[in-house]
Amino acid sequence: MSKILVPVDGSDYSKRALEQALSIAKGNASTGAVVVTAIHVIVPMPTVNVGSQKVLDDAKAKLRSEASKLLDECKATAKERAALDIETVILVGTSPGESIVGFCEKGNFNLIVMGAKGHSKLKDIVLGSTSDKVVHHAKCSVLVVR
Repeated sequence: MSKILVPVDGSDYSKRALEQALSIAKGNASTGAVVVTAIHVIVPMPTVNVGSQKVLDDAKAKLRSEASKLLDECKATAKERAALDIETVILVGTSPGESIVGFCEKGNFNLIVMGAKGHSKLKDIVLGSTSDKVVHHAKCSVLVVR
């Protein structure tokens, strides 16, 4: 069984990465089971000067809700475009790159398909910091999609 991990953040790059992963999965379905897992990493907010626990809890709930909505959109895309059911996971971690690499290792994934850049404001970067970290630290193959 092949396992493909697709980190998503809602950026155009991650949407193209999901499309590529679905294409790979659909193309290899005849050779055996292919499992596609879309993940979204939530980076906890700093708690300094928040004011109240309720404000912090509301912010966390909003982040989790947005992540769930994003992953539901990924499921719908997979069903609509490739007739595939995909798995989805929300991770919470201080570093998206480290979280992705760690999840990949624990899950024994064969391939990571991810966007070259995410929602960063630093548009001048050739390769985003998250994808750069994953490319250099993942033990499986990584396909970076532009």
